[in-house]
Amino acid sequence: MLIASTASAQLYTTTATTTNWDSARWSTNNAAPYTTAWTSGSNTSFGGSGYTFAKLGTVTNGTTTIGNITVADSGSISFTSTASQKLATSGTGSNINVGAGGLVNFGALAVINPTAGTTAFFKNGLGALALSGGAYTGGFTLNNGLVVTANTNALGTGALTINGGVIGATGNRTLGVTSVAVNGDFQVGSESALASNSSTANITFGTGVALTGARTITLGNNGNAVFSGVVSGGSGLTFAQANSALTGKFSLTGANTYSGGTVIDATTVQVSGNDAALSGGTVTLTGANASELKINSALTVANDFVIAASAGSKLISNATADATLTGNITNNDTTAGDFVLAAESGRLFTVGGVISGNGGVQVGNSTLTGAVLLSGVNLYSGSTDIDSTAKLVVGNDGAIRNDLNFNGAGTLDLAGFDSTVNKVTGSGGTITSTSAGSSLTLGGDGSDSILDANVVDFGDDSTLGVALVKNGAGTLTLSGANLQYSGLTTVNTGTVNVLASNQFLGGVVVNANGSLTGSGVFTGDLNVNNGRIAVDAIVNSAPGNFTAANITISGTSSNTVLAIDSDTNYSSLTTLGDLTYDGNLVIRFDQVTPYADLTTFNLFNLANTPTGNFAHVTTTGSGPYSGLTFTYDVARGNWYNNGTPNDLQYLVFSPSTGSLVIVPEPSTWAMTLASVGFAGWMARRKKLASKKQKQLAA
Repeated sequence: MLIASTASAQLYTTTATTTNWDSARWSTNNAAPYTTAWTSGSNTSFGGSGYTFAKLGTVTNGTTTIGNITVADSGSISFTSTASQKLATSGTGSNINVGAGGLVNFGALAVINPTAGTTAFFKNGLGALALSGGAYTGGFTLNNGLVVTANTNALGTGALTINGGVIGATGNRTLGVTSVAVNGDFQVGSESALASNSSTANITFGTGVALTGARTITLGNNGNAVFSGVVSGGSGLTFAQANSALTGKFSLTGANTYSGGTVIDATTVQVSGNDAALSGGTVTLTGANASELKINSALTVANDFVIAASAGSKLISNATADATLTGNITNNDTTAGDFVLAAESGRLFTVGGVISGNGGVQVGNSTLTGAVLLSGVNLYSGSTDIDSTAKLVVGNDGAIRNDLNFNGAGTLDLAGFDSTVNKVTGSGGTITSTSAGSSLTLGGDGSDSILDANVVDFGDDSTLGVALVKNGAGTLTLSGANLQYSGLTTVNTGTVNVLASNQFLGGVVVNANGSLTGSGVFTGDLNVNNGRIAVDAIVNSAPGNFTAANITISGTSSNTVLAIDSDTNYSSLTTLGDLTYDGNLVIRFDQVTPYADLTTFNLFNLANTPTGNFAHVTTTGSGPYSGLTFTYDVARGNWYNNGTPNDLQYLVFSPSTGSLVIVPEPSTWAMTLASVGFAGWMARRKKLASKKQKQLAA
């Protein structure tokens, strides 16, 4: 700490007065009577409070030279003179020592410094000093307490040295000093009302700021602390905030060169105008309250980032222009939603480095709903969240990881890349692609999930369809209200369960270890390649219905499971084109009482004559029709059960019609079948039933 000394006399006073400063009102030994005349350049000590001076001296437009000034705790000195008088500091500078709660307010007094290039004032003590007169050529040293600036040059036009303390202002101020040396931690802005200090003032350091050692700059009001010159030196710079209720921000616009990295501790730092605004070190976001880095122009920021495992949220965002981060990000905060990458609406924020660490990534929030492009091969362990109506754009096959969560109506743009996540959660959101060739693979960790997001072609362009791939042992339920994507759905392992309300523009492939269940309409083809298709809402539940352009069931190990709950509620497969049979047909019965003779179940609704045949037909479930195996009658082209489910009925499945019929007692069925064949017998039964209905109607 630098404190100038003076050889002038020491004078004391304890009595408040409105007389002139240089009147005979002093004592040389701090005892009454206070009648000693003023000696130019004297040091002064005030033991009381409420000192108000109308003038410095008796001569208008004169100059009064002061030495050091000491004010006791809670004491105050102020000047009300409007005359053009000047205050001159001592040749080596005057110490202004103000006790806690005290104030020295020089008002409109003009200040001169008799020795150019030296320091005019040294501010000491916890109290406040207010300056409005200025343009003195000397510098200013702030050691402690508060200094309130009332104009641009209130701290002089020389060098500003900061060893501690607080800089306040009566309004928005750009400091007119030629340089700033920071040798200690200090605060910019104050909420104090002393000397008309503004709690919303913006304070700008318009010249170079040189740091020594690791320094912390704290923001103490609701205004902005702006550093537009080059910040250099040091061994680390921390930006902090005095309390969580403050809304002020730091602003960096220079081509900074300080070393040791940047810490943003529970405050907001804005950068603009220069790619090197954060210098070249690592930037750490930390603190018990929210921390934010806001990029306010079209910058490319190359710093690496560390997201600390602290209680507050951490936000990196851009506004007013598109911006890019090229450095790597390590997220150590494992609380979901604590680390956010976001862009202003209508803007793109590109994050090109690798995101790693134990935490996850949230894109956007309720106020920042623009697009964030992740183009690194990321390694983070947490979830990927899309908040509100923000957009996450994929820029690499490995850009997103783990669980994908929609916390609102946001959008995932796969942008032509192949992405893999464990599952997708949330009650809204949209998955699409602005480039061809995109796929989204889910379920690799074996977990169950419900995809309630909309999956759609971009701009209704079917060439930009999204393909879904299901891996892992779990069940993926497709329940979104809008699943109008034209890409292929591939079930490699586990189960894809489709809800009946969905119409898919694409086709489906079910491979050997996969299973397709539920109900749905596919504009494309349904291909079962040694896989399993169970036309139920979920496995072993209500019957469903699948419709596809063409259906191919291939591979001898394929299983087609159809459920029959009643004569009007049963599973079916509908093809608008061709149907090819293979594998095993399993019919599950859930009714325990027999059906009436000639009850027909149209299990396959055919547009064309099918090809192929099943390898086996069996039944399962409960009731009289379960546990049956069927034999294929080559001559007649039908499957019929071995043995009877009861004494009166048989089950016959016709591959050519896709129908299962319950026929009457064995002797009647056998004789009829032998004479006219099953198909003819069915036609005859229909004619007889129609004739009987006409007779009854007559």
